[in-house]
Amino acid sequence: MKVFAPEYYEHFKCIADKCTHSCCVGWRIELDERTFRLYSCAEGEYADELKRNIASDNDGKYIPLTDSGRCPHLDSCGLCNIIREYGESYLSDICTHHPRFYNQTSLGTEAGIGASCPEAARLILDPCEPNTVIEIAEDESEAVAPEFDCTSVREKIFDLLRSENDYTAIEASIWQSIIGTDDIPSLDALRDAFSDLEYLNESDKALFSSLCDIGIADSTVAKRLLHYFIYRHLADSIDELDLNARIGFALLSVMAVLALSGSASLTYVDALVKYSEEIEYSTDNTEAIIFEISAILT
Repeated sequence: MKVFAPEYYEHFKCIADKCTHSCCVGWRIELDERTFRLYSCAEGEYADELKRNIASDNDGKYIPLTDSGRCPHLDSCGLCNIIREYGESYLSDICTHHPRFYNQTSLGTEAGIGASCPEAARLILDPCEPNTVIEIAEDESEAVAPEFDCTSVREKIFDLLRSENDYTAIEASIWQSIIGTDDIPSLDALRDAFSDLEYLNESDKALFSSLCDIGIADSTVAKRLLHYFIYRHLADSIDELDLNARIGFALLSVMAVLALSGSASLTYVDALVKYSEEIEYSTDNTEAIIFEISAILT
């Protein structure tokens, strides 16, 4: 089976204590069975801390956060005590792989880095980093083809991104020629949907609910945003309507990130991080927006 990723993927490296938006703060840290057994049987001076900080609920086992929302294993310098005491092999799967994501397509496995991580977002938007999807590995396992194949449509969009410099022209062409609608929705159509979502930071609800299209100030940024959203979300398509809704989600996500940057005076990287953590990293929120777009298209 072949493994693919954008060229910038292999340049990603966690910057740990230098990160301005730690993934060890505010996020549920799930424990897979392998890691749970490691912690339960751990020995050494830090073993009691590992065993003390295990909880469970209907969704499985996890590491409960402190009252300040931090992982209890995060030291005052922003470094991980588990790595210091036992090495990276003792990290849970979610800590090992974050912010990486993996999709199955007819081509094989596709890997990427999620934009809720500031360092990942920086690479995604860096115009000096090629975002061409390349083969990065191959193993002996067989590829499992999805029930619905999005790759041919996705390649048409990537061709547009390669051949056209004007993002506004790209956007119009996708809505009209690929999705097949002249009635192009704006962020205004999603205002009620954004209002009904659950947010990590409650103050973001008002911000997202008031977003409106502000136009394209930088086509290069918009094109890189669209490449990321298309690459990440189209592989989950289950039929043609869902595919079109996910393309619409990608297009409107670009507009939302640009709007966040303008309305909240955020850098493009910070706006992408905020959008990703509030929308992309909540399956419920992502699916709610996709459902709303699907309703608009039908």
